[in-house]
Amino acid sequence: MFFRRLHLLWFCAALLVAGCASPWAIARHPFIVSEAPPDFPRLPVHVALVRTAAMRAFPTQIGGKDPIGERLAAAAMEGMLAAARLLVAQADLYDAAAPAGYDLVCTPTNPFLEIRNDRDGLVVTLSLEVVVRDSAEAPVRGMLLTGEGRPGRRPTAPIDARPSDGGPAKTAGVMGAPIYASPLEEALNNALFYLSLDFAEKLRKRAQKTVEQRAGGQ
Repeated sequence: MFFRRLHLLWFCAALLVAGCASPWAIARHPFIVSEAPPDFPRLPVHVALVRTAAMRAFPTQIGGKDPIGERLAAAAMEGMLAAARLLVAQADLYDAAAPAGYDLVCTPTNPFLEIRNDRDGLVVTLSLEVVVRDSAEAPVRGMLLTGEGRPGRRPTAPIDARPSDGGPAKTAGVMGAPIYASPLEEALNNALFYLSLDFAEKLRKRAQKTVEQRAGGQ
């Protein structure tokens, strides 16, 4: 019990010391396309990402004078934008509101951050909701995104996409930012990557449905 309490004290002290240092190693671009064929198929959908006051910051007590929550929120928006640009014909980021003319308007909200230890060690969970609207008349739909990160090497993942003409699927490679820092900083950045990857997977399904509805005249 004594050693568990001592370990907890060391962990809290590390957070305080890290909070005095500025800035923390939070990648501005946590979702990187490492390789993609020139003919990687993108869905013919225009997507707007909208950043509102509801997505100003992830609520957190860590960081001291460094606005970690705000930097995490900004990085999450950039990661989602990069994911969207890989998958659709056009994706743009706006503050407060998007102009007319987009097929899908995505507004992230309700950011949440959890830091805990489980049997495998330190784990960071980032989550948020994305409100999706495909026209002024359409009902609002939502995506629940989650990214879970642990310390260690930056993550990588393949993303497959198939052309609309039914040709063979193409594969792109994506990876997290090259961050070599404290275990907590690495876990935060890896969680940002997986949050963006979750958005990529769910946006692809939603954009594909938009293409199918357009083809069916709906």
